[in-house]
Amino acid sequence: MCAMTAEIDWSRIETVLLDMDGTILDLAFDNYFWSELVPARYAQARGLEPAAARAELMPLFDAKRGSLDWYCLDFWSDRLQLDISTLKSDVAERIGILPGAHAGLEALRASGRRLLLVTNAHPHSLAIKLEKTGIDVHFDATISTHEFGMPKEGPGFWTAFASRYAVNLQDSLLADDNLPILDVARQGGVGQVVWIRRPDSRTPAREHRTGTHSIHGLEDLLPVPPRGG
Repeated sequence: MCAMTAEIDWSRIETVLLDMDGTILDLAFDNYFWSELVPARYAQARGLEPAAARAELMPLFDAKRGSLDWYCLDFWSDRLQLDISTLKSDVAERIGILPGAHAGLEALRASGRRLLLVTNAHPHSLAIKLEKTGIDVHFDATISTHEFGMPKEGPGFWTAFASRYAVNLQDSLLADDNLPILDVARQGGVGQVVWIRRPDSRTPAREHRTGTHSIHGLEDLLPVPPRGG
């Protein structure tokens, strides 16, 4: 058992909220898509060298990180004049589940707790990934923040989410690979949070941040005691 597992007070957890990309699914796909494929297609469409295309795109991406636009395929299709949704479908075979994530999902499901997928992914991207992986069978609901018009980083998101889905945030655990999201979630009333430190299987785990509960991946939550146990 890892130290993080011991620090979770499972007796207080009624609902588990899981991020998708970088928590369940391997972020290698999205990192490839945005840092390699999109710049390559953008360069091809404009007659640019790949390095020049990346130099042009990266500031645009950085300016939108943390906003709903960053996660919106329609926004980037219009901004870049590329069919981003079709590009995602074309390379869907690259979508994969992080090592150990299946075991973590099965244990959480078997514990009898309510299990909700809460992702900033655009609904089209969410649909592609669910069709490819079938992870939705583990969840009571799969939720895209686009239905709220704000991302998980938004200061009003967690209150709106809790109201719409009848979630007691104080009795909930959120696992996510995004530290700003975890910080906002705590401020918004989520009782316990855990940071996923290895969202991309191609890269080493990130350094632990003092004061933040962290694990490499969902398998590190095991064993998960039963609800009420």
